[in-house]
Amino acid sequence: MNSHLPTQTQVVIIGGGIVGCSAAYHLAKLGWKDVLLLEQNQLAGGTTWHAAGLVGRLRTTNSMTKINKYSAQLYAGLERETGHSVGWKQVGSLIVARSRDRMTQLRRTAAMSEWFGVEVQLISPETAKEKWPLLRIDDLLGAAWLPHDGKVVPREAAVALAKGAQAHGATVLENARVLEVLHRDGRAVGVRVQLNDTVAADVRRLTSLTDAERGVWKENQSLVTSAATVEIKADYVVLAGGMWTRELGLGCGVTIPLYPVEHHYAVTEPIDGAFDELPVGRDPDLCIYFRGEANAVLLGAFQALSKPWMVERVPDDFSFQLLDPDWDKFTEPLKNGRWRIPALQTCEFAKFVNGPESFTPDNNFILGEAPELRNLFIAAGFNSVGIASAGGAGKYLAEWIVEGQPTLDLWSVDIRRFGPWANNRVFLRERVTEVLGLHYQMAWPNREFETGRGLRRTPLHERLAAQGACFGVKNGWERPNWFARSNTRHGPRDTEHDTPLADDPLTEYSFGRQNWFANHATEHRAAREKVAIFDQTGFSKFILKGPDTTGLLQRLCGNNVDVAVGKTVYTGLFNQRGGFESDLTLVRLAQDEFHIITGTAQAVRDADWIRRNTGHGEQAVLIDVTGGFGVLGVMGPDSRALLSRLTEADLSNAAFPFGTSQQIGIGPAMVRAVRITYVGELGWELHVPMDQLALVYDRLMDAGLDFGITNAGHYAINSLRLEKGYRAWGAELSPDDTPLEAGLAFAIDWSKAFIGRDVLARQKAAGVRRRLAIFVLEDPEPILWGGELIHRDGKPVGYTTSGSYGHTVGGAIAMGYVNHFSDVTPQFMHSGRYEIDVGGCRCSARIHLQAPYDPARQRILS
Repeated sequence: MNSHLPTQTQVVIIGGGIVGCSAAYHLAKLGWKDVLLLEQNQLAGGTTWHAAGLVGRLRTTNSMTKINKYSAQLYAGLERETGHSVGWKQVGSLIVARSRDRMTQLRRTAAMSEWFGVEVQLISPETAKEKWPLLRIDDLLGAAWLPHDGKVVPREAAVALAKGAQAHGATVLENARVLEVLHRDGRAVGVRVQLNDTVAADVRRLTSLTDAERGVWKENQSLVTSAATVEIKADYVVLAGGMWTRELGLGCGVTIPLYPVEHHYAVTEPIDGAFDELPVGRDPDLCIYFRGEANAVLLGAFQALSKPWMVERVPDDFSFQLLDPDWDKFTEPLKNGRWRIPALQTCEFAKFVNGPESFTPDNNFILGEAPELRNLFIAAGFNSVGIASAGGAGKYLAEWIVEGQPTLDLWSVDIRRFGPWANNRVFLRERVTEVLGLHYQMAWPNREFETGRGLRRTPLHERLAAQGACFGVKNGWERPNWFARSNTRHGPRDTEHDTPLADDPLTEYSFGRQNWFANHATEHRAAREKVAIFDQTGFSKFILKGPDTTGLLQRLCGNNVDVAVGKTVYTGLFNQRGGFESDLTLVRLAQDEFHIITGTAQAVRDADWIRRNTGHGEQAVLIDVTGGFGVLGVMGPDSRALLSRLTEADLSNAAFPFGTSQQIGIGPAMVRAVRITYVGELGWELHVPMDQLALVYDRLMDAGLDFGITNAGHYAINSLRLEKGYRAWGAELSPDDTPLEAGLAFAIDWSKAFIGRDVLARQKAAGVRRRLAIFVLEDPEPILWGGELIHRDGKPVGYTTSGSYGHTVGGAIAMGYVNHFSDVTPQFMHSGRYEIDVGGCRCSARIHLQAPYDPARQRILS
């Protein structure tokens, strides 16, 4: 596979596993011929060669499903294109369920698959046994059958992709180890490569090249030495080095949080009744998977708790090695495998594979351009879905490089979702023990990670914990989700729904009402009827200042930001396709200075977007002040009266109108009070110096006792904002969603130029084919979580983007886009009959294009 080594190239790809080969293949197919793929050993090393080769099409989001669907289609045709067999077999896959909750999950999966374009059939245990005759089924309640899934021989797929890349002009070089990524002025400019004897000799034979053209050779050593190194200049560098990628990132100051985990499977001796075309089987309740392997059975596991590979540094020569067999760790999967497939009880095992694979802190792979270095792209950390995702990941990464921006919503895998806090090795070693098992753990709504917690705490953490906070985590920040409450103090139960209060801050997961339902109702109603206090410190916060700040923001933002000092502006940031890159609130502090408030998860992303779109020579400096200020939301009809007890400032509507900000005193502290709301009630966000946050909180709680001030969590924020129709980035808003589709055209100033304006103007003239709406179930009993299929007149038209229970409107509430092949007008929206699939049952829903709860509007503005 070796080719001659160039001294300069347009793109250099580090790593010849299936992902790197896919990236090279797709870049070459897009017409970029000057592509160099470097592999430190031989192609398909690292994780690819020992992977189980499962290719499932269905994922949890539309974008990820598109990636996997494309992979399956690519592998199916790769042999015809390249002449190299990849062993593709469309054997289908079978997921069995032995619990009611698992069946509910399968019904949710089957409903969403209809919209994603993946065939899923819910079948009986008997039909499952027809497809996998060796199965035991007496404890099964049902199964899901995905007929278009398949399997591939991973090593051969990688080689075929490399051959395809070469056929389209790319260069592939084995036995070339990249030692470091070269960079200058914040941009990747190439790599330094170590060559082994064979490759070095090959390079020496390129007698037509001068020494200078061959690059800078370390200490002028002979090219035939085993330590020969060469520098290769490149316009773009792609890190697709699997387990080695994090180390390469550390060497150039780039955060790539992944870590290797031991992952096991075993292959039996031949078994009667086993054959290679058996479907891929999964029993998530028993944490096992299985498939045919010739006339034997391959049995693998995704255990709830796994083992990190406790290695100081992944050895350079580990490409085609395995870890020692760990039958002790495999005891439970083996027991479960013998239960599900009785033939395993008496068979011998021919092979045990203990191969490390890299996992990330959130079980999603890492893709995209590093915010620390321009033109350095990452494709790594595939969490055991590398084979199924590699085809699509390579395609969309190549398009990202060529187009200069993603061509679809890739936020769930975007490298910018992680900050430096996530790349700590102690944290990674702890978190990945949980991540591997998530593949088969129940996909509970609102499930929180249990490992690697407590990394980012506000000064209120201990106070809130003492008052019953049940914490969740977002971007490393510990945030109250809800508060446990004493049944004695607050009454025995939620009388409207006859639900007891939870007095222990531990979430009991379910697809229906979880144990915090009544607690959530208390917090929700406190904000609607009295006053609630929210710790929103995790908000990402920036200062943007400099002579060119206003002009820069006018170009980036859809709304007009040139407002009076002290005014706030809600606005979207749009890409060239007119989709949301973010939505945020600006507070103008001075003529050349703005305070930026954005989502907790968007700190790195938004900073990167602003900096990369700051023109050369523009004088505007962005400073992250997230850690310097806490945020307390004081919300509810009594918020003005409460705050007035603690400040000399005039909080009347005339003196402090909605959408403005002032520096005021709260007790002995000075805070920036911003009169905005994300819950749809009168209230202020108080931006408090972090060293005074506890002081201000204590004063508010003391002064609010006779108002019945209530601690409230982020679950209440979610339900309150849904009732008011407030959108959330990452749910209702994404790079694929435009403000016209999302009902946010009011936040666009069409009289000025901004990124994405021309595309949006054309869409405005042509009309939209999808439109966001709010849905409230007519039956007050079910719960919506997001991710439920929406039917209009019996036909699927979209899915819910987020959901909760609206205690003010008296039913489950959700948002979701309604799609149609032609213009989706308000008249079209209102003319249909809507149902939402809740765990396999269609529930009638009322559609709203405006907030279903609006009596609070007068309170907000007065």
